[in-house]
Amino acid sequence: MGCTSSSVKESSDSDGSRGSGERSGDVTRLRGASNSSSGAGSINGRDPSLDLDATQSAGFVGLKNLGNTCYMNSALQCLSHSVPLSDYFLNCDWSEEINLDNPLGSKGIIATAYAELLENLWKGEKSVYSPTKFKRKLGQYAEQFRGYEQHDAQELLVFLLDGLHEDLNRVSKKPYVEDPEGDGRPEEVVAAEAWKCYLLRNKSIVVDLFQGQLRSTLTCCECNYSRVKFDPFMYLSLPLPEGDDDFNLDDCLNEFSKEEVLEGDEQWRCPKCQEFVDARKKFDIWKVPPVMIVHLKRFTFTSAGRRKKRNNSVQFPTERWNVKGHVKSPQREQPVYDLFAVSNHHGGFGSGHYTAYAKGRETASKKMEWYHFNDSVYNKVLDSNGVQSPDAYVLFYNKMTNVRKNGDIKYSRQSISLPHLWPHLQGTEDDDSASHASEAPNRMTPQKVNIRQTSTASEGWQEHITTGDDGNERKYYHNSQTGVTTWEKPEGFA
Repeated sequence: MGCTSSSVKESSDSDGSRGSGERSGDVTRLRGASNSSSGAGSINGRDPSLDLDATQSAGFVGLKNLGNTCYMNSALQCLSHSVPLSDYFLNCDWSEEINLDNPLGSKGIIATAYAELLENLWKGEKSVYSPTKFKRKLGQYAEQFRGYEQHDAQELLVFLLDGLHEDLNRVSKKPYVEDPEGDGRPEEVVAAEAWKCYLLRNKSIVVDLFQGQLRSTLTCCECNYSRVKFDPFMYLSLPLPEGDDDFNLDDCLNEFSKEEVLEGDEQWRCPKCQEFVDARKKFDIWKVPPVMIVHLKRFTFTSAGRRKKRNNSVQFPTERWNVKGHVKSPQREQPVYDLFAVSNHHGGFGSGHYTAYAKGRETASKKMEWYHFNDSVYNKVLDSNGVQSPDAYVLFYNKMTNVRKNGDIKYSRQSISLPHLWPHLQGTEDDDSASHASEAPNRMTPQKVNIRQTSTASEGWQEHITTGDDGNERKYYHNSQTGVTTWEKPEGFA
């Protein structure tokens, strides 16, 4: 059974994505321009640094330390260099999406403060900027950040992204929904229904860019009954393998996906046994987002209950990180990522210092190079291998199909009525929104997908095979560069 909600109907608006309680308006276009649009939910943007003159900072600005605020400066430098998010705030009419009715938001105060910060980091002319106003606005809604004590960069990052999401949530009235049950149906169908349930309550630029989907499985150790759920994630918090050896990022992902046993006080109440039992628990990555944030869990507890930091060296790819072997479902685009920022923590638990590495964008007069940001000071990194260190704490990756070296930005605006732009390769069984998606031609709801990539694909096109309700196979075509999916054979496709 799919997700249920009370009185939820779909209706189309100017971006083809309005649902019950969803506010209208296409705000993803460039200000005063027509070459960046969200036609049928596909976003075509551009690197904001491409249009800046030589006197503007283009993201190369130091942030003044206000007193133990290096954690904030590190997180802000990394997020500032997330090009699709900066494009949204610098090039688009983002303020049209402020949700004044959301009790979980700040009525746009956090989003406005962040937008103002970006204006100074990208379009200002100073080499050092003081984020005093941003910190004050943030402290209004997060008491822990009001003072001048040292905090965790990851904690601030999560709060900021949550705040931006709630301020810019395109849903003004959140319906009550229930998680879909599998009931033996294909997992991709159930996952798509779970994603639809989530979108009924959450649609924002943060969802579009940063959120993927996990599969969690609980299995009873007595009767082998399993319950599978699909939940969104905004970042991956990866444990480090045990021991003192060095390892790589793939080792951490394998550790994340290891099965663990819930016993003792952590026992699970099995619906079939009707009692608390030992259970096996497992997480798997199901869908990956355009921007992947990876948090390395360096801070752990000792056997005596004390916190400590693990300084193991974790080798991580800076280019072409392919996570295909870690995802458990077919993806619309190749899950290959480039690193664009690193938040570093130097020192031990309870003290230390934060810095950041961030990759500058490639323009007509500037190559794509790494820079090290240490509060108000920044310097070019002469060797890209220099970003590798035992101090790496939070890693930021762009999917290569979404952010290109020539400055093009492409991603999909997530909405209820455009399921062909969801990360799933099939829609929900109870989806009746096709008649409302006039801006979404070639909408597809295959029930079973068997990806068959051909060697004759040209300009990003790939041929796929789907099996419909009638049991017959049918070809369709997906362009990994543009995100377009169509039944029609593309011109020039052999």
